[in-house]
Amino acid sequence: MASPLSFATRYEGHPLLFHLLLQTLGHLSRSWWSVVALHVAIACAAAWVILRYSPFTKLERVMVIAGYFFMYEYAVIVRPYSLALLFAFGACAAWTARRRRPMLAIVLLVLLANTTAIGLVVALAAGGAFVLDLVWRDDAPLRLSGRQVAIAAAAIACIALLGIVRVMQLMPPADAAYRGEGVLAGNRSLWYVGSVLTTPLRALTPIARIGDGTVQWNNWLFKPTGPSALAAQLALSLLILGLGCLVTLRRRAALALYLAGTLGLIAFFTLALLGYARHHGHFVIVWIMAVWLSRAGPATRWPAALQRLADRTRKLAPRLFVVSLVPMLIASAEFIGGDALLQFSDARRVAGMLHARGLDTLPLLGVSRSDAQSVAALLDRPMIDPIDRRSETFLVWGSVADRSPSRAQVDAISDSLFRTHCEIAVISTRQMDVPDTLSPDLRMIYESPVRPMSANWFRVWLRTAPPSARCRRPLH
Repeated sequence: MASPLSFATRYEGHPLLFHLLLQTLGHLSRSWWSVVALHVAIACAAAWVILRYSPFTKLERVMVIAGYFFMYEYAVIVRPYSLALLFAFGACAAWTARRRRPMLAIVLLVLLANTTAIGLVVALAAGGAFVLDLVWRDDAPLRLSGRQVAIAAAAIACIALLGIVRVMQLMPPADAAYRGEGVLAGNRSLWYVGSVLTTPLRALTPIARIGDGTVQWNNWLFKPTGPSALAAQLALSLLILGLGCLVTLRRRAALALYLAGTLGLIAFFTLALLGYARHHGHFVIVWIMAVWLSRAGPATRWPAALQRLADRTRKLAPRLFVVSLVPMLIASAEFIGGDALLQFSDARRVAGMLHARGLDTLPLLGVSRSDAQSVAALLDRPMIDPIDRRSETFLVWGSVADRSPSRAQVDAISDSLFRTHCEIAVISTRQMDVPDTLSPDLRMIYESPVRPMSANWFRVWLRTAPPSARCRRPLH
């Protein structure tokens, strides 16, 4: 079971953990709702950790849980990021417990590193902060004993080893079509680097644009349109970084976690990809972990100048933390309301239409691979990719370019299918529906009536084999 998954996940840059959970669950139930139930259970467990163990006030706990990432992006949309919430906050709870549980914290950080590549960055930052907290007491100057040096060296070596192993496992293979969009992929434009530096601002203000009658997921409301707007957002991001340092200044380990996590994520996005809200949410995870750590344990004794600054900001810090959570509450209300009144994706309606018309047993040809796979998954059917001509139930994302196939490729796979079938269903979208790709004998039987929140306007076509003794028109 793990071997095919291991091969597939090398192309998409995610570790195996979440896929193993889904694969195991798939052997127990073929219902999509079982996956939804698992995902909701993970999100609820993370919320329970916040409610039960965090040092926040009642208002802050409610605001954290009701925020966009906790309530929607990492709870409603099934992805591995919900595991990051559970393991990150679980590690904080274990480390800051009245009786510290370091082994449990280590296990949870290792699991966090196995959620996503971005989760690895958070795990490394948290691990380093925990080591600092272990060897350098807040109420005393740094005087390392031999035992502390050995513990610190061993911990740092383990953190480095974990990072190296995970990076080697996550590097895309040589034949991968997608290799990121950052500096490592050759993108060194100043606009790209400037946009990456605004990601802390994007994370704390994940409010989406509203247009075309829907809330536009993955379309940030404040997306800069010119150099002046980008410069203003860079200044705001720098201000956020400074305020974050002030809020976490109470404890050395908290400040280290905030700086290492935030700067580490900026470096990751610079090297790998700009990302979307679901990726930027890890800034929020780091932010909440750092504030958590800043309130657990005695305050650090800083040098005189820093101590005066820490004393002045001690009463202001909780207010700043509450203010930082407000935009995420707005985004949460925006998306929950949009999802209740509108539709996030049209895949379920497409699958229901095919089932109602008796077309759900036809071969499913995916012009738009990822969208066709979502329909095929709901029907518990494989999807046929006209580019690599494989029938697959698990899309090996990034193994081939995510582009529209040529008309010759569609015709070739269709002719092959017509040897055993009289009709095939072709699934495309407006975004991946080049006219030259589609042969004139295709008949459109469905088009999404409105723009879904995910922006994927489905189109479903029916293609019929030439008349023969075996295939007589019309069938559907």
